[in-house]
Amino acid sequence: MKQQELEQVVEQLATAEREAAEQLKQAEVTANEKISQSRKQLEQQQKQTLKALHQQFEQERAQLMHELKQQKTAALKQTDQRIEQTRQRNEQQHDQLVNWLAREVATGDNNSNGANS
Repeated sequence: MKQQELEQVVEQLATAEREAAEQLKQAEVTANEKISQSRKQLEQQQKQTLKALHQQFEQERAQLMHELKQQKTAALKQTDQRIEQTRQRNEQQHDQLVNWLAREVATGDNNSNGANS
């Protein structure tokens, strides 16, 4: 009877070994599935984060471009105003210079006429 008991124990050990191997195989499959799901979630999160960063970058870039355009417009307007002010000042100085020169010529003619007399 010992032989039969021994064969039963061996059979039970073999069955237990097969079941353990099957459980290990199933655990490995489950672990691989979880890893795959985790990888997919991380990839999705990375895509969402990258998309959000890209959108933020585009918004900030658009805002900066708008600000630069406004600064350029303001600088051009200021330059135009300064050019106009300089033109007007030059025109006034030109008129003053012409008047002064006319007076000098007129005074010079009078002085030279007086000197000849």
